[in-house]
Amino acid sequence: MSAKAYLYDGTKKLRLKEAATDASAFKAQKAELKERTEENLRKAAVLQEKLYAAGQEGLIFAMQARDAAGKDSLIKHVFSALNPQALEVHAFKAPNSIELSHDYLWRIEQAIPPRGKIGVLNRSHYEDVLVVECLALGMEQFKETIVSLLNGVLKEDGISIRGVYERSDANERRKEGLPKVKGFIGETFDTEVEITENGVHYLVDVVNGQKTGFFLDQKYNRLAMQRICKGKRVLDCFTHMGTFALNAGIAGASDVTGLDISEYAVQQANANAVRNHLEDTVHFRCANVLDELPKLAEAGEKYDVVILDPPAFTKSREATKNAIKGYREINMKGLKLVKDGGYLATCSCSHFMTQELLAKTVKEAAKAAHKRLRQVEFRTQAPDHPILWANSANVPESYYLKFFIFQVVDEK
Repeated sequence: MSAKAYLYDGTKKLRLKEAATDASAFKAQKAELKERTEENLRKAAVLQEKLYAAGQEGLIFAMQARDAAGKDSLIKHVFSALNPQALEVHAFKAPNSIELSHDYLWRIEQAIPPRGKIGVLNRSHYEDVLVVECLALGMEQFKETIVSLLNGVLKEDGISIRGVYERSDANERRKEGLPKVKGFIGETFDTEVEITENGVHYLVDVVNGQKTGFFLDQKYNRLAMQRICKGKRVLDCFTHMGTFALNAGIAGASDVTGLDISEYAVQQANANAVRNHLEDTVHFRCANVLDELPKLAEAGEKYDVVILDPPAFTKSREATKNAIKGYREINMKGLKLVKDGGYLATCSCSHFMTQELLAKTVKEAAKAAHKRLRQVEFRTQAPDHPILWANSANVPESYYLKFFIFQVVDEK
């Protein structure tokens, strides 16, 4: 097989799904390829000298792949024979404050090499997807229009969406007389998407993950926890993909344990720990939190920080009474594991569990656990999950996430 099969000559629109990617045919030619690579490196060094001397054109190499795919090793080997004076390598990670103050493509533009030089982009801007969920009949009627408008708005900000995936597969659609829908809207793409939030890297499975694959509403609550987790021993309950646990780890927590009942979620969380080089301090295991917390208490375990991010215990007004019992139980069990002077972060994602009701329930749990609470902070959902005040009496479901941070002391 010739390497020409992998070339794009620019004569027609590039469609990644039609591009050649299978290199298995080259495995039998490994020795020959190694020899040819060394020869090509020598040729590349000569060509680079000509490029640099002419100063008329530049050359860009964009490396795009998942973490641990070998981008760094590839760059190190392929460009090892080139003159570093005429070579610029840029690695893109989470945007810093300066980059965030500019448009989306600004940092890419800053990395464009001057004429005569070669620029290597370790990651690029080609990694953006939309995941949409439509649960109501009214939204269903305008779904295609909304997706089109989203693409247009993002394009104005310099963000080019490479694909759209629909995750309208929740049971709520049946109440609207709608079938469950799950699949691509338009062209297909790799549905394992790497994202960065608060400096933490995740590989998100938009096909099999919860809802749209990742819970973005807790973004700033996770960031708030970074401030109190440095040097602490942390327990993250209902960890899902390990989001709170990894935020604690990247903030410098001394030891972090994440618990979740889903084996698939725990596998994802452990992989994300490795992706962030936190596998020595952040650990995950599969467990039923309600059963596991009493076991930890019996074993005499204590934590500086306990985080409770349970699923919604109620999705209807009629089930609120039982949900209160569930929230009271989980908070009481969590409080018993907090060291004297430590912290409890607890939340509810059900709009039926109001702020006042959750506060009352946690207070009752603290009394039963013989703990006293000092509220450090109250938070809610991220601003991209807006709370509608225009007619809030009729749309209370827009205000659903309540997030408390308490300092906990033992009753003396």
